[in-house]
Amino acid sequence: QGAEETINLNEVVHISSTISASECTLTLPNKTVCHYEYGAGSVTPTTLPSLPGEICEIPADLYLSYGPCDFTVNITSKILTGVYRLEYKMRNGTVGEDTFYVYLRSGGVPTGTLQVVEDENFYLRLEDSFENDNGKNCEVLYPNGTSDILLDSSHNSSNHWGTKDECGFKVEGVATSDSGNWTLRMSSSGGAYTFAEFAVTVIPLDQINSGEIPAKEWLIGDTQALDIPKQPYSKYCEIWNPRKELVQRASVCNYTQNIVTDADEGNWTFVFGIDGKLTNETLVQEIDVKKRDIEANVSHSEGFKNGKSLLCSIHPGPVTDCRFTRPDGEVLLPKEGIGNANYSYFGDGFSRGHCGLTIHNVTEEDKGVWKCSVAHRSTQWSGFLNVSSEFPDIEIETHRTPVVVKDGSELQLSCSAQRPVEYCWFRHPTGVAFRFSTDNILQDQLYRNYKYEDTLQEGVCTIRVLSAISSEDSGEWTCNLGVIGSPEEDYAKPITVRFAETDVISLEKEVVVSEGPAVLKCYSVPLGTPLEYCRFVRPDGKGFNVDPRNNNTVLRRYQYEAEGLVNGECGLRISEINEDEDVGKWTCVARLQGRKEEGQDYITVKTDDVVAETNRRIAAVRNGEELQLSCSDQRALEYCWFRHPSGVALRFSTEWVSLDQPYRQYVYSNTLQQGVCTIRVLPAISSEDSGDWTCNLGILGSPAEDNAKPILVGFAESDVISMEKELTVSEGPAVLKCYSVPLGIPLEYCRFIRPDGKGFNVVPNNNTVLGRYRYEAEGLAKGECGLRIVSEINEDEDVGTWTCLARLQRRRKEGHDFITLKADVPDIEVETHRTPVVVKDGAELQLSCTVQSPLEYCWFRHPSGVAFRFSTVTIPQDLLYRNYAYDDTLQEGVCTIRVLPANSSVDSGEWTCNLGVIGSAEEDYAKPITVGVSETDVISLEKEVVFSEDSAVLKCYSVPLGIPLEYCRFVRPDGKGFSVDPQNNNAVLGRYRYEAEGLAKGECGLRIVSEINEDEDVGKWTCLARLQGRTQEGQDYITVKTDGTLKASQLQDTNQSNNQSTNRLNKSK
Repeated sequence: QGAEETINLNEVVHISSTISASECTLTLPNKTVCHYEYGAGSVTPTTLPSLPGEICEIPADLYLSYGPCDFTVNITSKILTGVYRLEYKMRNGTVGEDTFYVYLRSGGVPTGTLQVVEDENFYLRLEDSFENDNGKNCEVLYPNGTSDILLDSSHNSSNHWGTKDECGFKVEGVATSDSGNWTLRMSSSGGAYTFAEFAVTVIPLDQINSGEIPAKEWLIGDTQALDIPKQPYSKYCEIWNPRKELVQRASVCNYTQNIVTDADEGNWTFVFGIDGKLTNETLVQEIDVKKRDIEANVSHSEGFKNGKSLLCSIHPGPVTDCRFTRPDGEVLLPKEGIGNANYSYFGDGFSRGHCGLTIHNVTEEDKGVWKCSVAHRSTQWSGFLNVSSEFPDIEIETHRTPVVVKDGSELQLSCSAQRPVEYCWFRHPTGVAFRFSTDNILQDQLYRNYKYEDTLQEGVCTIRVLSAISSEDSGEWTCNLGVIGSPEEDYAKPITVRFAETDVISLEKEVVVSEGPAVLKCYSVPLGTPLEYCRFVRPDGKGFNVDPRNNNTVLRRYQYEAEGLVNGECGLRISEINEDEDVGKWTCVARLQGRKEEGQDYITVKTDDVVAETNRRIAAVRNGEELQLSCSDQRALEYCWFRHPSGVALRFSTEWVSLDQPYRQYVYSNTLQQGVCTIRVLPAISSEDSGDWTCNLGILGSPAEDNAKPILVGFAESDVISMEKELTVSEGPAVLKCYSVPLGIPLEYCRFIRPDGKGFNVVPNNNTVLGRYRYEAEGLAKGECGLRIVSEINEDEDVGTWTCLARLQRRRKEGHDFITLKADVPDIEVETHRTPVVVKDGAELQLSCTVQSPLEYCWFRHPSGVAFRFSTVTIPQDLLYRNYAYDDTLQEGVCTIRVLPANSSVDSGEWTCNLGVIGSAEEDYAKPITVGVSETDVISLEKEVVFSEDSAVLKCYSVPLGIPLEYCRFVRPDGKGFSVDPQNNNAVLGRYRYEAEGLAKGECGLRIVSEINEDEDVGKWTCLARLQGRTQEGQDYITVKTDGTLKASQLQDTNQSNNQSTNRLNKSK
């Protein structure tokens, strides 16, 4: 008889017989023998590795003659595991023997419960190894109670797993019936007997993969959710979009796409890791993206010989409202089952998205452009249908008369076309473009809140500007429409805006006369409100009224001329100008019907014999002195303003205005009527006020843009100043100049010292000095000293810092200044990521670089040069006020930094990822990464394009990169706007064509296919686009330059900076 027993270390095993005996002997696996006899009262040991009493415990009732054999052994070591043999002498003298097998519980691999998915493999192994090859045995016990020998001295099963010294078992293609408790046992001659138990749970396949997921349909612009049934055994879930981008890694498989675009169409992939499966499990969700848009078609009627069928359909339906507007404005409301003698419903029903109308017999009033309006719940679309042989030319309709509002009120402007509009935008009188947005947003250059109405599908572009300001918003606005299907430039329509301080306004503030009569007019506010009466006051104070009902001449020279008081117009015709009485400021006064108070405005009458002069284009001053700048025109000025070198616009004021940081003041002279604009700045500060100033003149009666004149201001430390401190030359000659201070003071002489210390003087009208240098300037008598290097540049002699020295007439000492001459060095090409990293302002910026080797350390350098030291704990970067942290991925060869928040003004540019590779004695491996941080949904990665050959390409991209665009358009530096369409290869305006990877990939590109036109193309371009599903446009800027020095007129950027700078100044005050 024998038995098996499994125990843990330091537990006891009981070995006994069921038959009474007189003598009992137990032989242990280590050959120790324990023996006792009943009636003897003692234990008799045989072999002696230790005293038997320390290993075996025996019964206490040995005084009996007979009793069952009973030994208790404390298993304190592996050597006590194995085969126990119990011998016992029975009453009849017969000797019996039983065998006992004791197995010690050992460690197993894996530990704990093993979870495995059906059809996978699992592997079990004991931690212990065989101590010798004699009699080794490895056995598996199945959950159903059966067993198999996996390994012995003569047999090695195909299911054995591990080396020849290990006891292991493998199961391939697991079935659900394999769930349960498994046991592995191993033994060998003279070695330990050990075992381990394994709890195995098999997960059926149908519980981790539900199979195919039905396809879904999404609509562009909607918010949609992705999810699959909860996976009870998943450890994580990754969601990949159709562009193979990982969008989420989390513990659950659900994701929300906030704004659906065309880029979301295709297969979304769920990848989840299952506890018990070696490879990931994958499910695919097919998404079909639709654009809920309107289709408008005209066809011949099948039921009426001379009829037409008009159909406007949306997908998906249903239609909740259906309307058609006839060319003459008559509105029809077709509905299934409703009609009259002339019209009836057409289509397959509202439920299928069909809004249609059949014209039974086309008449003259039916010919032209019809408009359909289709609604689905709260959303409405419009379409246009032509019922004639040809589609009429596009005409932009807008306000017939100037728009007049009062200061601080809402300004609403509109224009429309009888076509659907893809985009629209308004240009402010300063030139600033108001990009499209149906959300209320801030125009940050002018500090205006505005929004557009969501009416593009109706062919209408409407903007509302809150709190319009008379001093800045008055003038000519431009409404620009991008008509769907039109490849040409934007359709532009000017709208004149005027502001009134009272109930009366004069739209022409100045009338210039030379010969013949003059007409002065003023109008009611709002325009068209009837007047009770109107009157005028001459510059000499003489007043009189003019009455349209009485055509008599007043004071022999004045007569009413306008559209009538009932139309809100007051007009005066002066048949012959009397300079003593008529030249000067007139007052137009009127009272609106029902009002108790008169309104008034002013009109200035001038003759055209105003003469003025022009100023110099450079100015020099000493630090701390007063800076006075002037420019002029031969005509009277309505206004003027100066642009500071920093870009700040100094608004006109004849009272002193304070400037902060650092403190100084400025004031304008009251000389506009003389055609002169003069500013005085005190004290002038060299670090702030040197550079290119711009004098901007608003000419009375001129509808053109401001006349801008650049003035270069330099600060002198002595009697001589160089206005260009640095010159860069590549080929050919170079000219170095310096001037007397104050400008124009005659010079006694002038001389130069080369960078290598060689000195010489240059004399006007003299020969070449040293064979290479000659005087070139306006003459010493005009205070100018100039040097032309007539030959090619000698880098050893000419490159470096030159000194220009001169002595002013009647001065005792020389003045001097420095000019640095540099050689043009080609740009160094740097390799970087094929796709730059682009994020929005305020978002998290994540950058990574990798090598196929573990890293010892890594760090990133910011575009400013600041180094971000490594830390896997979020810490602040003190110099840049950024919180950042690195991912703990160095062992994977990956260096990843997360910076929050990204700032467009600071973090754009070239970052550098620096890697310290383990085992490499070389310098850090550096990888540049170009980062673009955008304030809007659009970014230009090349902010400047230098045009040198026959064409130039301008590009901007969606943010994030790759999001599809609805459309894209460009605005030239001169304000001309147009769209470019990749589906139309025709050149717009004869010179521009789309060139990029396509709107579907989020790229907007423009190629200037002809030679550059410096007047139109050189300067700041604006790239604008709207991402699918978004309510507002994004924009960024690209500056086009030639590879030479630009003309001064091309350096002006008056339009977009005038009001920006003025408002910044107002804000600082």
